Amino acid sequence: MMMNFGLEEARAISAVVRAFRPEWDHGGVMKWLHEMAREGVDVRTTARAAVRAAQDVKAMTPKAITWTKYRQDPVTTAGRQDPGSRRCVECTFLHPTDTMTKTDHGWTCQQCTEEQ
Repeated sequence: MMMNFGLEEARAISAVVRAFRPEWDHGGVMKWLHEMAREGVDVRTTARAAVRAAQDVKAMTPKAITWTKYRQDPVTTAGRQDPGSRRCVECTFLHPTDTMTKTDHGWTCQQCTEEQ
């Protein structure tokens, strides 16, 4: 079976993991990183999963690195995300949110705010 990353990448991931969880032995972390590589999991997914597992106080063993729940990006449930831009109610152009002013009738850009 083809491996998606090698020893050098695994050692780097292990060093980060062990910064969070020094009680996890290097050999155990490397074993489960090797398993992820053997399964064909890419290095980015493996690194994110390993760090997420290491940060979870409920994960008591390095084997947690392989758990599916850490491989998936967390879903935000906080509601609608700010789009980063808004349409000015005056000029109708899109502008970055941090340059807009919230008014009673919507969002107004700096230029339109200054003209009022």
